[in-house]
Amino acid sequence: MYKQLPLAISPDRNATFENFYTTPSNQMAVAVLSDLLSNRDEHFFYLWGEAKSGVTHLLEAVQNKAAMLTIQYLPLKELIGYSPADVIEGIDQLDMVCIDDLELIIEHRPWQEALFHLFNRLRDQRKYLLIGSHFSPRHLNLPLADLQSRLQWGTVFNIHPLSESEKRQAMQFRAQRLGMQLPDEVANYLLQRVERSTGQLFELLKRLDHASLAEQRRLTIPFVKKILGLSA
Repeated sequence: MYKQLPLAISPDRNATFENFYTTPSNQMAVAVLSDLLSNRDEHFFYLWGEAKSGVTHLLEAVQNKAAMLTIQYLPLKELIGYSPADVIEGIDQLDMVCIDDLELIIEHRPWQEALFHLFNRLRDQRKYLLIGSHFSPRHLNLPLADLQSRLQWGTVFNIHPLSESEKRQAMQFRAQRLGMQLPDEVANYLLQRVERSTGQLFELLKRLDHASLAEQRRLTIPFVKKILGLSA
């Protein structure tokens, strides 16, 4: 029997396909993943892309959409220090396993061996396995060659990061979903003055949303400077 991890590990419930800004380069991946449960042939999906490209968001969006299934999310950046046996024992009894930050196992042979056997059990039982990584399966360079080979068996998607213009469009898209209008000049100001990762920018939008509602103000550069404490 699988024992639920005694850790507060769960996907971000705000991560959905609806609030993921989909560029043409990621359109096929998003379409396949959003309709994943209707795919009766493929149960293994490998997503890779550089940091902040949206891999984790998409993994979490799949889990949120498949809430009727039994699922365990395993962000290895929080779990790599644990014994893999303690983390994944019995996990193949669930309908879906999502493993993020896979590149962290490169220096951990016990995790490689544990995931190799887990992969085989999940595949034999036709359970869903989703993996997220910063590296493609061909470029992980794992010492355990059998695992490296198996990681190339499923459907692999490279999630492409946003360009500068796409970041502005993504911010305006997210602002609109929050009920705000983000003018071009304000979006450009934020891109020039603050951390440019999309996750950080979206967190700032939440702050601005709360402030604009509280003060009944629209988003302007002076208002943004005041709320975020920016001097220039």
